Amino acid sequence: PCAPFGSLFLNRFDCTIPPPGKFNIFFSHPPPRRHRRVTVGDSRDISPAWSPDGTRLAFSSDRDTNDAEIFVYDLATEGMNVVTANWVFDYTPVWVDDARIVYTSARDGGITLYMSRADGTGERHLTPDFFWSAMASSLGDGRILFSGQLRLGDAVQIFMLDVDTG
Repeated sequence: PCAPFGSLFLNRFDCTIPPPGKFNIFFSHPPPRRHRRVTVGDSRDISPAWSPDGTRLAFSSDRDTNDAEIFVYDLATEGMNVVTANWVFDYTPVWVDDARIVYTSARDGGITLYMSRADGTGERHLTPDFFWSAMASSLGDGRILFSGQLRLGDAVQIFMLDVDTG
C-alpha cells in the first residue's frame, strides 16, 4: 500500500551515532517538504510498512534486544508497541489488512513466515512446511505472495497463500 496522503517514508542513516551507525524512520509530505521523524534512538529501525488505512507503521527494529523484532507505531498517538518478542530475527513486516501483519522469522530451523495481529496477539506460523520462505507482499484481499523453497537446494519459487484458509 501507498503511504498516506501520497507521503513517502524514508529510512535514513543517523550520522550522529558512532559506527556501525543506526537507522531511524522518517516520512515526508510532498511539497512543501515537511519531514517527520517517526523513530528515535540507538537502534536499527528498518523495513517500514504502512497499514492499509495509513494510521500505523510496522517496522523491524533491534531497539529492545540484539535481534530484530516487529514494532507498530501509531501516527495519531505516537504510541509504539512490540508485536514480536523472542530471541530470533523477525523482519520485513507486511500488512494483510488493518489488523494483521505477516513477517519473516528465523526460527523453527529455517526462515519462514508468521502472522500476528498488530497488538502482538494471535501469532500463527503460515509456512511450516517450507525450509525457507520470505519477502511477502500483500495482495490486499487476505492473500500474500512470497518467495520460498520447500527443501534445501530446491529452486526458489513464487507462491500465493490465503492467510485465512491456507
